[in-house]
Amino acid sequence: MFKACLFCDSESEVKGWLEEISAGDYGKGFAFRGVKLASYMLFTSLQREWITRSLKDRFTDHHLPVRELLNAARRMSAEYGGGVPQEIKCIEPEDELGLLSFLQHYECPTPLLDFTSDIRVALYFATERSSALAAPAYLDNYFSIYTFSEEIIALMNGGLEKSWHKHVETRFMDARRIFKSYKVIGAQDTLIFHPERHDKVYGKDIIPLWNSPRIQVQKGLFASNSTADVPFPEAVQAFVNRKTDNAVMRNSIKSWINSINIHRDYAPMVVEWLERQDPPMTKAHLLPVGPEHGRVKGLLEVVLNG
Repeated sequence: MFKACLFCDSESEVKGWLEEISAGDYGKGFAFRGVKLASYMLFTSLQREWITRSLKDRFTDHHLPVRELLNAARRMSAEYGGGVPQEIKCIEPEDELGLLSFLQHYECPTPLLDFTSDIRVALYFATERSSALAAPAYLDNYFSIYTFSEEIIALMNGGLEKSWHKHVETRFMDARRIFKSYKVIGAQDTLIFHPERHDKVYGKDIIPLWNSPRIQVQKGLFASNSTADVPFPEAVQAFVNRKTDNAVMRNSIKSWINSINIHRDYAPMVVEWLERQDPPMTKAHLLPVGPEHGRVKGLLEVVLNG
């Protein structure tokens, strides 16, 4: 899938890479995702549930559990009392993308994939609890950082812009309301939410990503995948193939999505480096949580248990 699939197998390679990051502005405008085992495919959490629990036997369409999750989130946002996260009460019921982004950051399965604009955040999640993981296959001797370039983000956001014009011109509806709808995701397989770009082009209130402390401190971005079982890089490739017959553009996607794989022997060195950052890239900083957030994680089970 990738032209640029790099492996760091020595202490000097890893140190050199960390020094490059420390120099500042590393991957500015890019999106990063950390993966604990290099063999992991980039499925969304809801896709993994769909595949491993054979949810296709229960739902006729893989979009249906998303709809039920959104309705469950709306019921939670309408509740009062200390058992409901304060942040979700502040998200408008019609703001489906806002609800999904909140659910995703508190471990509820959704069709969104977490990314970050800060590679240090991606490195934290790639090395989190690394010593406890077994490595039965060659690739699992490595943890990975997936890097999506500015070009691919622009391409995905271009699809969003096209969708925006279509809705505004043909339906004469409030563009902000359209953009808060899950239909924006359902209309195409892939989409990347990039806060800076959307704030600049569409206005700060159109896709309100900053609805939880976790999204803020993690410099969170979201990629959506509305397919039932196609991993994200392959879905992006299919998106490009449908978008153009240009062989150069179709082939260039393989250099726009890169994978950097670091041998697990050097995970402790990376963790130590992360803890020296300002602010420290630690669980306490990146994963603030209150006791009321536990209910969010179990929302899919509420849906499945009826």
